[in-house]
Amino acid sequence: MQISRKDFLKDLSCAAVTAGVVSFLPARLLQAQEESRTSPRQRKIAEIEIYPFAMEARQTIRIALGTMAAENVLVRVRTNDGVAGWGEASPFSPVTVETQATDVAMGKSLAAVVRGRDPFEIARIAADMDALTPSHPSIKAAIETAVWDVCGKIAQQPVCCLLGRYRDSFETDCTVYLDTPEIMAEGKRHRQARLQGREGKGWSGP
Repeated sequence: MQISRKDFLKDLSCAAVTAGVVSFLPARLLQAQEESRTSPRQRKIAEIEIYPFAMEARQTIRIALGTMAAENVLVRVRTNDGVAGWGEASPFSPVTVETQATDVAMGKSLAAVVRGRDPFEIARIAADMDALTPSHPSIKAAIETAVWDVCGKIAQQPVCCLLGRYRDSFETDCTVYLDTPEIMAEGKRHRQARLQGREGKGWSGP
């Protein structure tokens, strides 16, 4: 059965009262969620900080859509009792129609939506961010990731366990940059060496 991100988060937010979903979630998460809601000082998201940052590339990275640059945005979410979670946005305008500047600006607007919320209400937080803007997926993902990080620290569980940990591995991809045949061939040898547990020599690329 396939389930969308929104449907999964909706189930997660109702897990404490929905039969069948309760057994799917770690007991520590449900315990932490209940403790948070019944504490004399109810835990809330108090601060959301937005940090633009850039990393200098060792070489020009070109793909079919253009030249890539690591001009990202870090997000730190902090609760009123000092639990902090981190997320990162990697905007790339040809794909997400975002830039670092637009993510910083939108992040400040989204912060107003998220501040003061129960961090365990991830489904509602995600839905309210979508209601504010249907675009800007990178900065919304960064904030959501930071909230997940907060919940994981409160529950004392890695986020993969909060998400069910239903697999031990997953498929990903590797972007192949455009360059001269010689440099691309050397890059392939370097990646193969890393996969085999050996360090590639003479390659200064990513």
